[in-house]
Amino acid sequence: GTRQRLKLDKLQGKVFEVNEAAAKIARSVADKADHKVIVAGSVGPTGELFEPLGALTHADAVDAFREQIRGLKAGGIDVVWIETMSAAEEMQTASEAAIAENMPFVFTGSFDTAGKTMMGLHPRDIHKVSEQLTEKPFAVGANCGVGASDILASMLEMTDAQPEANVIVKGNCGIPEFRGSEIFYSGTPELMSEYARLAIDGGARIIGGCCGTSYGHLAAMRRAIDTHHKRSRPTIAEVVEKIGPMRNKVAAEQGSEVRRERKGRRG
Repeated sequence: GTRQRLKLDKLQGKVFEVNEAAAKIARSVADKADHKVIVAGSVGPTGELFEPLGALTHADAVDAFREQIRGLKAGGIDVVWIETMSAAEEMQTASEAAIAENMPFVFTGSFDTAGKTMMGLHPRDIHKVSEQLTEKPFAVGANCGVGASDILASMLEMTDAQPEANVIVKGNCGIPEFRGSEIFYSGTPELMSEYARLAIDGGARIIGGCCGTSYGHLAAMRRAIDTHHKRSRPTIAEVVEKIGPMRNKVAAEQGSEVRRERKGRRG
């Protein structure tokens, strides 16, 4: 929703209006529920590279994010939801914009490149991104990426680094695959329910779904969360056993860990 992304549809001059309208739609639906529903305003990456790799400056990024957030705020959001980020600096600039607009915020990265973000941020280091901010996020975590097993591995890194932190996990609904010209996701409601239970066991505090997740998946996840009794912290091997193999080979040491854990069980 920033001017950089809306420019692709020749809407860069209507950033406030587009974001306000989107937020108002979500707010109107949420307010009809019979219980309190939090409305989050999604703030994604600009698609631009920061200096010196690209032309985007820190100040310009903050300004662009503030413009978007003003529209979302006017539309009635409760929290700024910064997500699918690759660069630590982009998480920081979006956070600075939320702080400047007096809005609570969270941020999540997409760990889709050998277990790190495209710009090299490791899951365990996401907590450090907010160190220089004048206000702290309510929660940090991971979203999107590859499949459910991969994002649970990222989450385990985060909760291991800071067990007391509010950690978010919003995984894709299984693995995306092309069937002709259309994309299908392999995740069933049952698989996403087990993903939600493993997320609780691993220490996540906010659990959701990303690409491919339908209302049916979310309803199943809601039931699983409401009825789950926390189990022991899962290992990578247990995640793979219950959810399926990791597609985004996280790192050599994680592959070794899986093998060591399986060997230990046999022994």
